[in-house]
Amino acid sequence: MGQTEITPEVLTHRLGQLETLVDEVSKLRPDVVEIRDRQDAQTWSAVQSPTTYSGQLRQTLTTMETSLDTYVATMVTMHEELAAYAKDMKDLDENVTARLQAIKTALDAA
Repeated sequence: MGQTEITPEVLTHRLGQLETLVDEVSKLRPDVVEIRDRQDAQTWSAVQSPTTYSGQLRQTLTTMETSLDTYVATMVTMHEELAAYAKDMKDLDENVTARLQAIKTALDAA
């Protein structure tokens, strides 16, 4: 698989995608919490062992809630790192352009 050059446009697009992903994953968390909080033995009276089933479901949803929190935190950190990288790349590009211009000016003067 070939490597793709990371241009400022590509990086900006990826940052936007990451922000959207963080928003979408964050929207899942309240649903998970709401479903988990609704679970009790009476809700599952048609199941052979409603208390066991409800407990297992609550545990699964609690695990999912924790995972979603971790995913969001990881994506936020990644976004911050990519934004810092984008700034570094922009600064580097500006510095290289300025140095090239200084070299050109010096050569033209010589």
